Amino acid sequence: MFRRYRQRRGPYALAAPSVLPAIALRIALVAVALLLLFFVGRWIIHLFGGGNETVRSPVALSIEKHSTVSVSLEGGLTQRAEDDLKLYANDTVGTGTNGHALLTFFDGSRVRLDEQTDMTVTDSMHGTEESSFAVTLKRGSVWVRVPTSDAFSGAIIRTLTTPRFICTLAADTEAVINANTIVVFRADGNGVQLDVKGAKGPLMLGEGQQLTLPASVDSKSNLEKYRSAIDPLAAAKPFVLESRIAAAPRATEQSFPQLQNNAIMTITAPAEGATINASTVIVKGTVGSKVDRVRVNGYQANIDTNQGTFSEEISLTNGATMDIQVEALDANDIVLSELTRTINHTKLTVTPPAITKPAGNGQTYRTQRTEIEIRGTATSKTNAVMVNDYKLQLFRSGDTTWSYLASTALDNLHTGKNVFDVVSIDEAGSRSDAAHLTILLEEGVEGLVSTGSTIPTAVDEASLPKNPPLTPGTLAVTGPTPGSQHTATGSEFVLEGTTSGTTDSVWVNGYKLQLYRPGKTTWNYIASVAFKTLKIGTNTYRITARNGKGEILDTMEYTVTYKP
Repeated sequence: MFRRYRQRRGPYALAAPSVLPAIALRIALVAVALLLLFFVGRWIIHLFGGGNETVRSPVALSIEKHSTVSVSLEGGLTQRAEDDLKLYANDTVGTGTNGHALLTFFDGSRVRLDEQTDMTVTDSMHGTEESSFAVTLKRGSVWVRVPTSDAFSGAIIRTLTTPRFICTLAADTEAVINANTIVVFRADGNGVQLDVKGAKGPLMLGEGQQLTLPASVDSKSNLEKYRSAIDPLAAAKPFVLESRIAAAPRATEQSFPQLQNNAIMTITAPAEGATINASTVIVKGTVGSKVDRVRVNGYQANIDTNQGTFSEEISLTNGATMDIQVEALDANDIVLSELTRTINHTKLTVTPPAITKPAGNGQTYRTQRTEIEIRGTATSKTNAVMVNDYKLQLFRSGDTTWSYLASTALDNLHTGKNVFDVVSIDEAGSRSDAAHLTILLEEGVEGLVSTGSTIPTAVDEASLPKNPPLTPGTLAVTGPTPGSQHTATGSEFVLEGTTSGTTDSVWVNGYKLQLYRPGKTTWNYIASVAFKTLKIGTNTYRITARNGKGEILDTMEYTVTYKP
């Protein structure tokens, strides 16, 4: 008989579950989280440049006297701004009618807003290795001044965006920028990089150049045709002159030590009657606690707020005796003290450049080409080369060759006679005599028309006819004050006027205006302390209009009293 096992139908006791799977799951989740953090952290470090630690850096807002300035903080409501307000990313500042404001960044860069201007701070990050700041100009105009490369350590990217282009600012840049135009007075290296919206590729804008965009551009637009030498009137505009003064370093009363005998200011260099061999001299001195700023021959001096000292480098007239005037002013622009020094300058000689192509110094070349390259050589001591008052952008100190493109598209080559004067400038700023080349853009066989001396000779007005005026009353001065007299307070102004349509050349104190074109009925001339064409006191400008034969059409004198 088979044994039969009974099945138990009641409940059985279950064994205790194992905890190992739960622990393993938790460990796996933690490992995944750590791995994810590792990759995200590595990506962030890579994105921000390795160990480059950055911090948000404030932008100081300074409001000028009697100016109405508003701000919008972090996209909030617009409100009246207070002086010395700190701005950060996404903060906007705007100026009203006759309102001006100054933004100062962590690297010493300064942006001055003209009236009716709106600007947003989009970035201001100070890093241990790399730094950056960026601003966006929504409307209006700004003046920008970037310090030299040795004034800030580490790499830094400075960007200014307008509705039509993005510009990356180089070290030592001074420029005026609005939505359609940028004027570069100075810039280190190759200059300011410009990325125009809609156009192809970036454009470099060097020192002494400007760009004015047309109403529209596209990927086929040639941006080069819109680039030109700066307008001679640009540097003399009130907004530029006022911006340079507003951005000058100011003293603080608490930081200056008390001078002996309660003196307001002293000059420590140069000595009275000193003979200077260089073409520039550094004027140094000390100031007392009441002094807010110092002017040296009309220029704002650099002030060391820790030591209570000032210094300013000025140019000297070659081989001349020169008076140096130093003024100490308080916060209300009242002159507290005025001191002078008289020094003597030793005449210096700078080797002029040589022109080698398409012809030599003093020669005339005929062509029908609308574009022709002028080439030449210079000594290794040449610091810069100027062609018709235009500084060559690609020439570097120490180069021994130079080139210049004359083109009808660039508006520096015209039908008929074109005279190119080429000058060398040494490291001290002294100029050589000019080398001359004449290019005739006309019908005929291309080539040398006449040979001349290879020694550059300047045209002396004294050698031209001294006849009585043929058309008296046709020459006039229209600005800065119409007539024959003017009182100047700034260190630079533009003398401008009218002449007859038969005028071939205009001369001011023996200097032939290089930018004047025969037949033009208007002319202008920059009188400037920097160009040594303006000095403190009385300045007399003898203006002469001549015809194609060199005969005098009309002549007059214009007197300017300079009181900085």
